[in-house]
Amino acid sequence: MRIATEANARTAEAAKTSLPKALKVSFGGGTVMGLGVAGLAVFGLALWFLFLVGQFIDGSDFYTNMTIVLESLAGFSLGAESIALLPELVVESTQKQLMLEQTLLEKSKQVFLKMTSKSCNHSR
Repeated sequence: MRIATEANARTAEAAKTSLPKALKVSFGGGTVMGLGVAGLAVFGLALWFLFLVGQFIDGSDFYTNMTIVLESLAGFSLGAESIALLPELVVESTQKQLMLEQTLLEKSKQVFLKMTSKSCNHSR
């Protein structure tokens, strides 16, 4: 999280000078975050695989036991993907809600300005 915050601050500073520079800085920050997340995911899968192999592979029926291990790995990765997707959905809905509130605020401001300008014209 600290890396993302620092990249965001550096991007904002770079955007003051030029947009291509800001794009380059933000792309670099996103690359670091993406590789970090992917590395942690592969590390987690490797640890889970080693744990499951130690639990299920005992030499009796390798094919059946390896099927159990691989199905468990698929469930682990799908669960991790679902957990990673949830904040994206929350952020997206929050952004849409903020845009809607901003639009409603602008419209109500326009209506208020029209009403006040009409009342000022009638008082003359």
